[in-house]
Amino acid sequence: MSAAESVQRDGIDGINLAKRWLESTTWIELPFNVYTNPAVCTLQRLDGKVKRYDLFGGIHTNPPTPLYVEVKNYDSAGGKQNVEYWEFLANAYSITAQDIKTGQDGRREFMWITRHPFNLTDWATLTSASRIMVALEEKHPEVTAALSMAITVRRPADGVVLHADRGSQYTSREFVDFCQENGVRNSVGRTGICCDNAAAESFWATLKKEYIHLHPFDTVARLKRGTFEYIEGYYNTRRIHSALEYLTPVEYENRFMNQGNNAA
Repeated sequence: MSAAESVQRDGIDGINLAKRWLESTTWIELPFNVYTNPAVCTLQRLDGKVKRYDLFGGIHTNPPTPLYVEVKNYDSAGGKQNVEYWEFLANAYSITAQDIKTGQDGRREFMWITRHPFNLTDWATLTSASRIMVALEEKHPEVTAALSMAITVRRPADGVVLHADRGSQYTSREFVDFCQENGVRNSVGRTGICCDNAAAESFWATLKKEYIHLHPFDTVARLKRGTFEYIEGYYNTRRIHSALEYLTPVEYENRFMNQGNNAA
């Protein structure tokens, strides 16, 4: 057996082991693998390139949920595990963004399986919002535009309103076309009337006073990463707001959604 055949044999054995384990212990069925059914295991990313997964099947929900599985086997806790896991996250976000862009429901789920796990202390960092953002910036910069990220994560209904000031970045033809393609309605304030954008202006002031003006940044990348961590790790989840009855934005939104579900 050649070296290439040996590597392929090891890959098939690893995939079959993951398949048997998942199907015998979970509500998952994985009838397809990349060696015998490469077409159904292949998905398109937002940048037009394709990604092949080792296994494809579904989770037994109602309706069934499509599931794509990537199987890895490492000989030690070191190596390229962290880099490959970050790339796995970035691919999942890019494929979901492509699904939404092309009118699909974006319900695919993705799973990472490894027979040699990461150190447990690494997981909190590897799965944090800031780490996912870095993975996207490094692997798929086409997904990191703020609006594209918001559409991917929040999945708003068609007709959602995006309100902003009259900055050229919000009134450019490219931006307007992007909004129209993704079912977003543009809204801008009246010229010279700052009150039309009061909520956003208040946020910018808070961001500058509480974070930007208090920290030095030697690169644009660190500024972007720090701003993301401030918004997602503090402003939305821990900082209370008087305009929201002294709740955090996440708490206020959850309460609003629960009230709507109860009314329904």
